[in-house]
Amino acid sequence: MFEPKYEVKYAYDANGDFTKKEVCAWNPKYVLNDKTGRWDPDYSESNWTPEYCIVQKKDLVNNFVYAELLRWNKKENSYDAPAKSMVFQLNDANHFNYLAFQKGDKYDEVVNNINYDRGLLAGLVK
Repeated sequence: MFEPKYEVKYAYDANGDFTKKEVCAWNPKYVLNDKTGRWDPDYSESNWTPEYCIVQKKDLVNNFVYAELLRWNKKENSYDAPAKSMVFQLNDANHFNYLAFQKGDKYDEVVNNINYDRGLLAGLVK
C-alpha cells in the first residue's frame, strides 16, 4: 500500500504568481476502520509536521523578488529565521540585472547581465 511521506502545499497571489511552498512530513498514525476491520492511515491535519517553507515576495516598485528558505523548529513549534535568502531582479525574459544569495552570515552578490536559468532558482531549495 502506498503511503505518502510528504505533502507539498503551494500558495499563489491574486495574479497567479507563486508566493509560498510548504513541505510537511507525515507522522505515521493509523486508525481502525470499523467497516473493514483494518487499520488505515490517518492523514488528518494534526499528523503532519512542517519541514521547511519557501516564501517569495515581490517589490513591484523596484522590480525585485525576495525568496527565503525557512526551516521548522520542532522545539519552538514555529519557523526559524530564514536559513537562506535570495534577491533578484529580472532585466528581461532571459537575463538577471541583479542577483544575491545569503546563507547565514555569508553573502554572494552578482550584478549585471546574468543568463537566466530556471534551475538557478530551483537551487534555493537544495
